[in-house]
Amino acid sequence: MDAIAKPTPGSSSESSPLDDVRTGLSLPAISRAFAENLFYVQGKFPAIATKNDLYMALAYTVRDRLLHRWINTIETYLQKSHEPKIVCYRWVQGKYRKYLAAVEGGSARVL
Repeated sequence: MDAIAKPTPGSSSESSPLDDVRTGLSLPAISRAFAENLFYVQGKFPAIATKNDLYMALAYTVRDRLLHRWINTIETYLQKSHEPKIVCYRWVQGKYRKYLAAVEGGSARVL
């Protein structure tokens, strides 16, 4: 845990736009984002952080990059297409499976 850098306010503006702390893919940008997520989002510093705190800081760091790429993809798609068709899939469990099967089969009424 000693290798985790301490965040200092205002120092992230010194990096280039390609190395943004929230979306950068370089090792320093990811390390800095991890440290900032641990400190500012989790409210912990390395000496008192639990394994779950470290995991959550890493999850927030990865989520920021995935969200940035997803938004860029959608913006690009919207610029190139006049009539966008976006589909999101979600695993449905339990009683909803039977309902969806009935809807697809035409035997259920959708309100």
